[in-house]
Amino acid sequence: MKISKKTTKEEMKKTRRDIVLIHWWDAVSDSGWNDERGISELVTKNEEHLVWSAGVIVKSDRDFYYLAGDWGMGDNPFNRVILIPKGMVKTKRIIRRWRK
Repeated sequence: MKISKKTTKEEMKKTRRDIVLIHWWDAVSDSGWNDERGISELVTKNEEHLVWSAGVIVKSDRDFYYLAGDWGMGDNPFNRVILIPKGMVKTKRIIRRWRK
């Protein structure tokens, strides 16, 4: 396929989305038996599991944001997709809007 400026613009229109930054709580788990103190320490460690993820929202439903870290053109334009539970999101903001 010959790639021209026109083809590139048309292909990019299909995947044009705002770039977002999502600050969210990642899940924490622990295996093994704990007393109350051990469980409290696990909750305290959860502070370390606040993460930032940047990319484009491919889709969104009632429960999740489907965030792609890479995107381009073609039949399979999205890569590194992560499902982020909306209930775990602390903040979400647009860091770059696509110009129309």
